[in-house]
Parts: sequence; structure tokens; C-alpha cells
Amino acid sequence: MDGFGSDFSSGAAGSGKMDPGTIMEQVKVQIAVANAQELLQRMTDKCFKKCVGKPGGSLDNSEQKCIAMCMDRYMDAWNTASRAYNSRLQRRERDLTTQLSAALPVPPENRRKRLWSKVYQARGHLAVN
Repeated sequence: MDGFGSDFSSGAAGSGKMDPGTIMEQVKVQIAVANAQELLQRMTDKCFKKCVGKPGGSLDNSEQKCIAMCMDRYMDAWNTASRAYNSRLQRRERDLTTQLSAALPVPPENRRKRLWSKVYQARGHLAVN
């Protein structure tokens, strides 16, 4: 798979049907590649503008060191921001899951179980688990 080209016909043993799971994985890979390319391009642009005063045939020693340090700092900052963002997303997902669970009605099979448990308790019998 090069760039954004992909082979979506590989699902279901060549039957022409597309497997949604395979498609989702291919899309995730394509998004990750595009994000990595964009990160590399931005980092290259910023560090080149910061470190190279007059472009020439080659980089001198100080420009090479500047670019290396710039790229290291850029990656460190990107990783820190990425970890914070992912942590926030996970926390938000957990909070939404908790809220959704509390708002959902009790499933019928559990409702029936609770109802019979209350009936047995009211009659003085042991609760059914």
C-alpha cells in the first residue's frame, strides 16, 4: 500500500465483499501515515527556518546540531501533547460511559430477576440471585 492507495477487495476470500473490520484497519493505517507525514513536514519546515540562515549546498556543523536539537525538542513536545490529549480522551470516554450506563434502563432479563427477587423477599423467602 503506497500513500493513500489501498486494496479494499481483499476481504471475504475474493468474493468482492468488503470486510468492515479490514476497511477500518486500512483507514486507521492511512490516517496514521498521513499524520506522521504531516508531523515530519511541519517539523522539517519549522526547524529549517529556525536553523538555516542561508541555504547552500550543505549544512555546516552548527546548522546540523541546531536541526537535530530542534527536531528532538519538537518530537518531545509533540509526544507530551499527544499523551495529554489521549489521557483526556480516555478520561472523557470513561465519564461518558459511566453517565450512559447510569441513564440506560435495566435490561429485561435483569428486570425480571429483580422483580422475582422482590416477590420472594416480600413473601419471606430468600432472594434469588
